[in-house]
Amino acid sequence: MKEEERLRRGADLLEWIKSEGGDVDSVRIAGGPGGVGVFCARDVPRGVPFFQCPVRCVMRASDVKGARRGDADDDAFVAALDALVVDDDPIDDRVRLQLHLLNERARGSRSKWAPYVRSLPGRELVGNLPVSWACEEDPDELLCGLFDTHMFRKAHEDKSWLNKLSGALLEDPRNFPADAFGPDLLLWAHAMYWSRAIRLKLPGGGFSSASNDGKTDCLVPLLDSCNHAWRSRHDTGRGAIGYSLVAGAALTAGDEICINYGMKDNGELLSSHGFVCREHARFDFTYVRMLDPATSDPSVFSERRARVRDIVGRQRKGKMSRDDPATTTAPFHAEIHFVEDEKGGGVVGAFAPFAVAVARALYAPTDADHAAACASLLAAGDGDPGDGAAGDGDPTRSSDPCTRRAMRFLRAAAHDEWRRLQRCRELSGSLTWKAHPGLGGPDSTAEAWESTPGAAPHGGARAAIDLYYSTQMRLLRDVMAEWNDDGADAEDGTPGATEAEDWARKRRRRRENEHSGGGVLE
Repeated sequence: MKEEERLRRGADLLEWIKSEGGDVDSVRIAGGPGGVGVFCARDVPRGVPFFQCPVRCVMRASDVKGARRGDADDDAFVAALDALVVDDDPIDDRVRLQLHLLNERARGSRSKWAPYVRSLPGRELVGNLPVSWACEEDPDELLCGLFDTHMFRKAHEDKSWLNKLSGALLEDPRNFPADAFGPDLLLWAHAMYWSRAIRLKLPGGGFSSASNDGKTDCLVPLLDSCNHAWRSRHDTGRGAIGYSLVAGAALTAGDEICINYGMKDNGELLSSHGFVCREHARFDFTYVRMLDPATSDPSVFSERRARVRDIVGRQRKGKMSRDDPATTTAPFHAEIHFVEDEKGGGVVGAFAPFAVAVARALYAPTDADHAAACASLLAAGDGDPGDGAAGDGDPTRSSDPCTRRAMRFLRAAAHDEWRRLQRCRELSGSLTWKAHPGLGGPDSTAEAWESTPGAAPHGGARAAIDLYYSTQMRLLRDVMAEWNDDGADAEDGTPGATEAEDWARKRRRRRENEHSGGGVLE
């Protein structure tokens, strides 16, 4: 959709909200550096709402849920949603809201939300999201630029889910006709939901979450047209008319009204919103898998993993079961995120304390050490880190043998993951990769990307991938800083191969053998 058309539809959106009793006289829809957005039509002091909109303009899952409405088409659609099952599970309210949006889109001018639906972006947003990118084992394709990263796997998981949903809808063509609920339109609704849904505390309920915060996931006209700014302090509120966006700082006529999308890492920003920000690189994270050491008895490690999984499950209020096969076979993942660097300022990658506590229990040298580490892990879940737990100070400087051994294995896993990602990057050699000294680097063009991917061979999408990849590599490099050039753990200066080093080398050699001959990675 061209910008001129979006601006015209944006003006119609404002007129619709005003006709519903809203107050939008202080704002206008216009084009800006971040694309089409919301701008001040006049000066707005701090603490005054930019706009207010009636709650009835908001779209939420509860609109198509519960009691019948007396309209035969509405009742049939609600009943079809209630009966819809994907992978033997009923759809949740997130999917219900997406299908609600598609149903209103199909209604056209008959929909009460017609001006809002018409104002939404078209394929230009969908094309910015990795879930829409092709791969086909072609290094020129954008998704191959993320090859074997966490975002690559998430994009494939989302594609798989949408395919399953599409298959389920095909079984009820009367209520979900292909011309209104086809694969391309499901992808569009998926993009609209994940890029625009906002949690608000509104009457009537909607999407229920574990947070029990009383908020509802909804599609909010005008508010979801605001672009992102990291330093924005404007906030949502409830006024006499309905929901509102209140100025956290005074703006003058012509200023863009941006909101803060939250402390999201660049992986989430790119996969949900279609852009990355250098300022958000500090929220980026990665993880490595805690796998069975090659020199250990597999049955012993499996028993340890089941025991630790049981502790973690109890701390998460029984969401995991010891009897579930996944609890004994699935590996744990050690998260690596950025923390404040007390030495040189800025941020540095570090293993999450809970990951270190889990590793202590998994890789303890003796059964007695394992029992003690499990007790500390259990105490940590009750708010008491206990003696020797990972929460006590910097684990990289710990003199506790159990912690030092755990860090060896975690660093070995990080070293193995770094080499794997490096190989993936080499296979994507057609991309332009830069060695940025910082988070994204001063020369990064990915600070605010909102253009259609692939428009230029090395355009915004390439820069976005570059920034994401750079921080993934940086995180791994930071936590394996104690390894020498040969891949050995130099933490305590002990010469020769350690058990962790041997484990990492065996895994690396096995992976290299699997991919000899230049084939595509698994």
